[in-house]
Amino acid sequence: MIRTPTVEERVLPRYDGQSLLNVPASICAVLDVPTRGIAPALDEMVLPPALTAGVTKVLLLVVDGLGRGQLDAGVAADAAPTIAGLLERAGSGDPDVSIATITSVFPSSTMPALTSLNTGQTPGRHGLIGWTVYLQEFGEAVEIARWGPAAGAGTYQDAELGGHDPTAFFGVETLAQRLDRAGVRPVAICPAIHRGSGLSAMLFQGADWCGHYATSSIFPMVEQALAQGRRAERTSIYAYWPTLDTVGHHAGPEGAEHTEELATFDFALGRWLRSHRPRGDLLLLLTADHGHVSSHPKHMVRLDQHPALMADLLSTPTGERRLAYLHARPGRAGAVRAYCAERLAAVAELLDPGAAFESGLFGPGPISPAARRRAGDLILLARGDHQFVAPFSKRQPALPLIGNHGALAEQEMLVPLLAMRL
Repeated sequence: MIRTPTVEERVLPRYDGQSLLNVPASICAVLDVPTRGIAPALDEMVLPPALTAGVTKVLLLVVDGLGRGQLDAGVAADAAPTIAGLLERAGSGDPDVSIATITSVFPSSTMPALTSLNTGQTPGRHGLIGWTVYLQEFGEAVEIARWGPAAGAGTYQDAELGGHDPTAFFGVETLAQRLDRAGVRPVAICPAIHRGSGLSAMLFQGADWCGHYATSSIFPMVEQALAQGRRAERTSIYAYWPTLDTVGHHAGPEGAEHTEELATFDFALGRWLRSHRPRGDLLLLLTADHGHVSSHPKHMVRLDQHPALMADLLSTPTGERRLAYLHARPGRAGAVRAYCAERLAAVAELLDPGAAFESGLFGPGPISPAARRRAGDLILLARGDHQFVAPFSKRQPALPLIGNHGALAEQEMLVPLLAMRL
């Protein structure tokens, strides 16, 4: 039976004011920028109005992979004293600090979440619905971060792959463009290695790009960005801390290495807060794109070792480790559904893409034809701690990851929203 999961079984995105999707409109509202055409702002219970009055500058700090449960575990382990102090202040009623738990988007993964954070559009609207997707435009599975063939190297920006313009392909207005049009200075602080990538071109159109070579540079770059503008100039800074996610994937979200990486972030945050001269007009928003589910290596499901299924697919399965999009060959959609119902139902919930879109799982409002195409004919949603693996070429190893995300479990869906006025 193919269906959309119920609230009782999963944590569903709270797109109506308690999700990452709602952050862009809140930034716009704080900086007096029109919000027409994007998702509504965060609920007042999530971002209290008292924190935003008189703000002219916003710092959105995104720690990739920092689920709310992981944050709480790090605080309990005394690995994050700076954040522990902020949580204590929020709990004691300090008007300058608040903490809330919000949801990621669906899928609970980096590409959909960061795209929604940088556009204010749902995954169903912007269409970047997985780390890999099958793009009809190029007739193959594509790695979105590189914006190139999932089975090979290079990017579609390369002359030998067509010299395509990623911004024309994307076709969605960014938050930075909206802010810039309204007279707000947008700044993006991201890994320098991402400069010039197809994804960066899509998500940060209109922003002043600042590339960091190490996470230790992020907060100095924030200070530089604040110092460069006039005091009264409205400024929005997006800063991205990538390495907690990397550690979570390879060492797991519950191990010592994850704890040490969180401690490293907390130390850097604490140093910055102690050295930063409070100005009263800066709002810090600390959040994450998703959390992690701890996955046992024995629960890795090799989809490529199902030859009967693979023979009926147009492409190697795409999506995430905990969510797979299956694109059937013409006339074989029924066979794909029947095979998965018989052979994979114990490790995956089977979702009909059309029903998932109609239920609002990918977000409310209009759904783009591109998103519908990219979701394929069947979605496999991981049960328990299972993960799906299907290499796109023989050169790619089929190795398990210890931490994963992309589905609807609490650990991957719930993220913190820490707000602080400085």
